[in-house]
Amino acid sequence: MGAAKKAIETPSEVWIIDTCSIIEIRRCVPKGHQAHVYAALTKLVVAGDLVFPREVYGELKRDNTPDRVDPPFEWATKNVEVAARHGTDFEAVKSALARTPKVLDHEKPAGADEADPYVLALALKLKSAGHETTVITEERKDRPQKMSLNTACGLHRLFCVPIMAFLASRDIWSPLE
Repeated sequence: MGAAKKAIETPSEVWIIDTCSIIEIRRCVPKGHQAHVYAALTKLVVAGDLVFPREVYGELKRDNTPDRVDPPFEWATKNVEVAARHGTDFEAVKSALARTPKVLDHEKPAGADEADPYVLALALKLKSAGHETTVITEERKDRPQKMSLNTACGLHRLFCVPIMAFLASRDIWSPLE
C-alpha cells in the first residue's frame, strides 16, 4: 500500500530527491537506522515536502532484482504515487535540456529514462510556481560528455545538497548518532 492518498498542497519549501540519494541511504546509514530514515522520508512525502519524478522510480526499478530485498526500491514503490504526483512536464524537460544538454548521459544503457533531466525539470517547474526548491543529489563529478546534476542545478540557480546534509538538517539522522 502506498503513502496516504489525499489532496496534498505543495508547501512553499520543496525538496526534489534524485535516485542516487535514495540509494546513498543504503550505503551510508547503518542498517539499524535505515527503517527510521525511510519512515521519516515517507512522512515528508505525505506532507508534500519531498517529491521525485516518476523516472526516479523507473531507475530504481530497472536496477532492482527480485532475488534480494532492496530498501531504496521498496521505499520508492510505497511512495511513488504521492511523491510523483506532479507528473511529467515535457516542455520543462525540453527547456532544461536546451540550457544544460550534457545533464543527459548518452552512455547509459537503454531502458528506463535517466532521471536527471526530469529531476531538474521538476525543480524548475516548482521554482517557477513560487516554491523554494532544493535538489537532493550525490552527483557532483562532471565528465567531458556528462554534466553532474549538481552543476546543472547551479547553472539554473537551484540549490542542491547531498542526502546526508539533508538528513542532518531535518534531524532525521546524522553520522554522529
